[in-house]
Amino acid sequence: MPEKTVYIIRPFGMPFRHTIRQRILSAGLSIEASRELKIPRWAYEAIYPREKHSGVPDEVWMRRLILTTGNLSEAGILEGEDAVARLVRLVGHKPDPAECEVGTIRRDYGASAVEHFGEFMFHLRVMHRPENEEEAAHDLPIIEKLLRT
Repeated sequence: MPEKTVYIIRPFGMPFRHTIRQRILSAGLSIEASRELKIPRWAYEAIYPREKHSGVPDEVWMRRLILTTGNLSEAGILEGEDAVARLVRLVGHKPDPAECEVGTIRRDYGASAVEHFGEFMFHLRVMHRPENEEEAAHDLPIIEKLLRT
């Protein structure tokens, strides 16, 4: 039975969005719905709750919020067999693009996008994808609401 998951091509990835969409389709996933938009703060905070990211310094969390909510992104819903795991393999397993496998979206389009805040390295990720089925189930209604508004 096909499974649903979601994605966000974040602002840093938008110059590559057509190629990223093609890679999603080539991986056997179908894009059921998508929309270009500025992610509102409520959605950012629902997907990246501050308390879940307590190890991230405040200035880094705020920088991520400003970059994501202040610029255009593409949010969408994908469907396909084993969609969550397939998307994770396609995008990459690690937050640091340089640690992702060669050929993943994060590695190919985000390897040089790093900012430093003291000892903390902040990677400008090109794409958000849920890590597992539980996170996909959490993110799905948020993305559905974004697509309706």
